[in-house]
Amino acid sequence: MSTPAPALIDQQWKFLESTLLMNARRDSLSTRGGRHIYEKASEADRARFHDALDGKLRELASRYLGASPVDDEQHIRNIRELREYLSERFADCLNKGSLTFGVAQKALNVYLKYLWCAGRLQTDPPHCPFDSVILKALRNADRQTPNAKWTEASEEVYRKWVKQAKECAAARNGSLNRWELAVYAQRKGSKASRVEPI
Repeated sequence: MSTPAPALIDQQWKFLESTLLMNARRDSLSTRGGRHIYEKASEADRARFHDALDGKLRELASRYLGASPVDDEQHIRNIRELREYLSERFADCLNKGSLTFGVAQKALNVYLKYLWCAGRLQTDPPHCPFDSVILKALRNADRQTPNAKWTEASEEVYRKWVKQAKECAAARNGSLNRWELAVYAQRKGSKASRVEPI
């Protein structure tokens, strides 16, 4: 079997990247009963927002591609940068004029998770995506989890979630991202998972 030409590899990656971005958008902008993202946004506004989100996610993700891991504080600054970037440009069509920190963290964290699972990151992402499934797992672990929806979370609440999730992961002798994958595998009833019950 011959090695694919560089042009084919580039085309394959562009296809995969666009799919990962589309899924990250779907996962972070589908709020399922939480705070709505948009307020009076036309289809054209939404399309421009999606393009801006995709571009900023690509830019931010490039900071995670090296061999040195991004630390917690830099990662939180990157989430804040994403939130501010989109809020400044789309205040007129976003709910209450801004994107919440909770939605921004979900967008960046889930995109980094996809890149990590696809083997594009050399190190684990700093945090996992926090959503209703992960928050339920934290509450079930008898953590004093702030009772906030991920779609409405502030940076302060997010920091508490990260601390609690790291404690859960440490109790299982694993990384935060591996713990999160185990939570999802258990939720889906995956037979492929060899992780012990959480």
